[in-house]
Amino acid sequence: MKKFIAVMGFLFVLFFGMQQAAAETVPGNITEDTTWTKEGSPYKVGIITVYPGVTLTVEPGVEIINNGSPSWIDVKGKIIARGTAEEKITINNVLLKGFDFAGSSINIEHANIGRTNGGFLITSMYREVVLKNNEFSGGDINIGSPFTNILIENNLFRDNAWLALNNGTANILVQRNTFFNKEDYYPSIRMSCSDPNCKTPNITINENNFFGFPTFFVEVEKGAGLIYNGANNYWSTTDTSLMKRRILDGAREDRLYSTAVLNYSPIAYKPINNGLLYGNLEAPTVNKVGESDTAVSGLTDADSTVKVSIDGVVIGEGISTADGAYAVAIPKQPGGAGLTVYAVDSYGRISPEATVTVDDTTGPAAPQVNKVNDQATKVEGSTEPGARIIVKINGVEQSGTADQNGNFSLEITPQKAGTVIEVQAVDAAGNISEITRVTVVDEHPPATPVITSGEVTDQSTSLQGTAEPRSRVILLQGDQVILSAYADSNGYFSITFNQPFKGDSIINIVAEDLAGNVSEQVIMTVKDVTAPYVNIDWAKYVTEKSTEVYGYAEAGAFVEVLKNGTVIGSGTANEGGTFVIPIPVQPAGVQLVIKAADKAGNTGSVTVTVIDLPDPLPLTVEPINTLSTILKGKTAPNVYVNIEIDGVRHVVKADGNGYFELKIGPLKEGTTVSFLANNDEGDYSEEVIVSVTWKAPDGWYKAADGYWYYYVPGTGILKTGWLLWGGKWYYLEADGKMKIGWKQLGKTWYYLNQDGSMRVGWLTYGGKVYYFPASGAMQTGLATVGGKWYLFSADGARKTGWQKVSTKWYYFKTDGAGQTGWAKLGGKWYYFNSSAIMQTGWIKLSGKWYYLNASGVMVTGWNTIGGKRYYFNSSGVWLY
Repeated sequence: MKKFIAVMGFLFVLFFGMQQAAAETVPGNITEDTTWTKEGSPYKVGIITVYPGVTLTVEPGVEIINNGSPSWIDVKGKIIARGTAEEKITINNVLLKGFDFAGSSINIEHANIGRTNGGFLITSMYREVVLKNNEFSGGDINIGSPFTNILIENNLFRDNAWLALNNGTANILVQRNTFFNKEDYYPSIRMSCSDPNCKTPNITINENNFFGFPTFFVEVEKGAGLIYNGANNYWSTTDTSLMKRRILDGAREDRLYSTAVLNYSPIAYKPINNGLLYGNLEAPTVNKVGESDTAVSGLTDADSTVKVSIDGVVIGEGISTADGAYAVAIPKQPGGAGLTVYAVDSYGRISPEATVTVDDTTGPAAPQVNKVNDQATKVEGSTEPGARIIVKINGVEQSGTADQNGNFSLEITPQKAGTVIEVQAVDAAGNISEITRVTVVDEHPPATPVITSGEVTDQSTSLQGTAEPRSRVILLQGDQVILSAYADSNGYFSITFNQPFKGDSIINIVAEDLAGNVSEQVIMTVKDVTAPYVNIDWAKYVTEKSTEVYGYAEAGAFVEVLKNGTVIGSGTANEGGTFVIPIPVQPAGVQLVIKAADKAGNTGSVTVTVIDLPDPLPLTVEPINTLSTILKGKTAPNVYVNIEIDGVRHVVKADGNGYFELKIGPLKEGTTVSFLANNDEGDYSEEVIVSVTWKAPDGWYKAADGYWYYYVPGTGILKTGWLLWGGKWYYLEADGKMKIGWKQLGKTWYYLNQDGSMRVGWLTYGGKVYYFPASGAMQTGLATVGGKWYLFSADGARKTGWQKVSTKWYYFKTDGAGQTGWAKLGGKWYYFNSSAIMQTGWIKLSGKWYYLNASGVMVTGWNTIGGKRYYFNSSGVWLY
């Protein structure tokens, strides 16, 4: 029996499942709570009603379709259609109509609802509607003046699906949805109201994404005075100046009637991350770029990478800020350059490219205008090629165009001196240059001045003349202005000199008018009318012994010395005005006339009398040689003797017999020594100059140069080479200087002590120790000194420690002496023979045998030697 019932149940399910699979039209009305299941899907619908108080539950995965004729579900009770993200409910071409019945509601989640040919998707009057996580397409959802809250959240509206919202007494919340527009006609949301529901704005549109511009996203009708909350939505732009193209509301000046306003501030600067699809990133807005700009700026979505390129090469890149603003640094670009700008946002969307042409914003440089004088009939100059030139004179403008090289020329009528002409350039972009102002100049030079005061001499202190009235009369020497004065209203002028000009000098006189024009110059040569100055040098009297006359005269003057009218000497004063005239010696008392004549023939003279000199003091000096240590001589008693040696003066006083002397050091051969005697009465001797002569010394001699030399006694011959003196050897260089320190002769080194004697024995030098045998030749290699062995390197330094010579090893102690006999070195015992050579192999000492290995180390304990085993005690003695 149980098996029969189970079989019948299976057939029942199978039968009805096959009926549903055929998708027959759902019959009649729903008068009791009903659940449509996935297993019973699809459900073909004509016109059915969900009765008041009745709930139609639609499970995930259910498909509701049109039966081929007008199809809708009148919801007077409740419809709860909740799919899942994995199993969505499908409602295709079936209208859901909500009615105003108590407790009625429409609650749809995770459903795909669409129409093929447009029309209503969902309508509702007054009652609750909850739409979450759905996808709508091809139709509109109409919410009519609810008095129960409405929630539309996280839905995707595409393919012209849109919302029609009518303000009511309850809240309509539209949040976190995404809208795609594809046609210009339909907005994504249309908002309206009708009395009495136009008093309080109860529609809120927050955190939604709007894509698909250029259609309006939101249209607001009626409800003048209402301000709806539209904050934090993403409008596909961050440029708030474009919002009037995205929202059609009462804020637009072009509305034909007053409507409510959607307050869209603040906006979202990038798409809301609601898990739905994103539309395209719009091209960035780009501000104007001028040729002096170093950045491209504009707006795009926040946190986007903005790249600027020219001819496909990126020249700048940057990140937009939190409000979408960007400023990308670029090199300056020339006017007319085309820049391409695009953005990549934080979601990886790549915008279309925006292009901008760099504006020529730099005005041309102020025109270069040539000088314009009071006779000119053109204004000429240069500016930017092709620029329009505007010339303004006394408020009147005229214009022209610069040629391809930038040169311009505009005709004018001659203008008065002092007239200001303004010139401006305007380039092809309309940029205007700074104004260049030129003043018309007077270029008529004044007449050449006329000198009425006659010639100018080297005694003149002024000059007078006539010139252009009120002109400046300038006196120059070369290019240097010396003096100037202004001509009066009648043209008369006078220039006064503070000091007369030199004879034969050139002066120039010109006139300069108020415009700076300069006349031809008057060239005048100053006439020399002054006798030349002449005098003798009184520091060098003309005496009875003089053979020259020293004096001063005008530079270049011809000077003669006359005796009784007869010329006895002549010459010319040099550029410094001094002269020296040779003359025969003249007797005391003779009068001589010194006459000077300048180039102008002016003469001047001075008369002098030849002076009778007193007799000089006597002075004799003994000869001086290189060995002299006292300078001696004789003069008048008790006078002073001035002795000068190499520029150094020494003063000694003669004794009562006139003898004097001065102790000195040896002097070099050829040194000159000057002697001059004087007394308190002003009498002087003749100067005596003695030159030092050479005198060879005997034996050792320390010369003035500080070196020691040796001269062979009796012959005076300078010794060189080796010298045996006082039982010691000395070495004298080729120039005779005694050698001190190291000396190499051939390949042999010697050392000479500070007294010059040859070193014998030990020497410590530079931190090293050397040895010199009796021959004085520096020791190298192995050598015995005082019965001990030592080793010296090739440079003579004494060695210590282990040293290998040829094939033999030695050990030299810290004092350099070679080790002999037993020695414990580094904790090991070695044996060295009397020649300090380290021993190896068998040795017999005091009747005992020892064995030293190849390294010279004494062995102990068992050892294999020559294939046999031997035992040595701790002292190294072989036992067995």
